[in-house]
Parts: sequence; structure tokens; C-alpha cells
Amino acid sequence: MSRRPRPTIYESLAQNTDTTVNLVLRSPLPVTTLAPAIRAILRDLDSNIPGTTLRTLQERVDEALAPYRFTTGLVLALASGRLMAGLLFGIAPTDPVTYALVIVLLLAVAGAAIAVPVRRAVGVSPLIALRTE
Repeated sequence: MSRRPRPTIYESLAQNTDTTVNLVLRSPLPVTTLAPAIRAILRDLDSNIPGTTLRTLQERVDEALAPYRFTTGLVLALASGRLMAGLLFGIAPTDPVTYALVIVLLLAVAGAAIAVPVRRAVGVSPLIALRTE
């Protein structure tokens, strides 16, 4: 997002030595509905095409903006700490130990939030998961 656009050349896939191919589709249907059909069409076109990762445009934009959001969040946290300095007793608004503890706490909460789905996914046989795909 922060770089200038690079010059682009469109070429045949047969001439392209790069292994990354992006296919952009617009549809009112969710990705989960379209995924099996897209994979089947690609497999029919060329069975040597490796596995595909399907993501929405919003997911791609979020991925590109993630570093900027982190930096903005850090700046806002430091600024709000300074604004609330009068309400803090016994610690400085920029106390690194407090920031480290908050990060550890947030990571622990995120880990706890994914523990149940991960345990459920680990319990599924890979063969059954591949059949439903």
C-alpha cells in the first residue's frame, strides 16, 4: 500500500515462469459456496495446478493494512496512557512491564478462544475432512 505501483505486463500462463497466479472473481455468493466449484473448474482445466487458497478482497486488504493498524494501535495506546496519567497510581503511563503484561494477557485470551475449535478439528479424521472438501 505504501509502495508505488509496479509496471505490469500481462502474459500467457504458459509463458509465465512465476508459480503464483491470482484469479479475481466478483460474485454475490460467499467464498465457501463458490470454493468447490472453483476448485473443480481449475482441476478440469489442469490437474497439475497446486492447491488453491481462496480469500475475499476484504481479507487481502486487511492483510495489507495489518502493519499500519498495529502501528496506529501502538501510537494510540501510548497517547491514551499519557492522557490518563492522572488516573494511574504507582506506574508510569509508558511502563514497559505493563504493556508486556497486557500483550501476554491478550495472547492468552486469543489462545483460549481458539482452543475449543482446534481440539474439535484435531479430533476429526483427515480422511473424513478430505471427503467433505
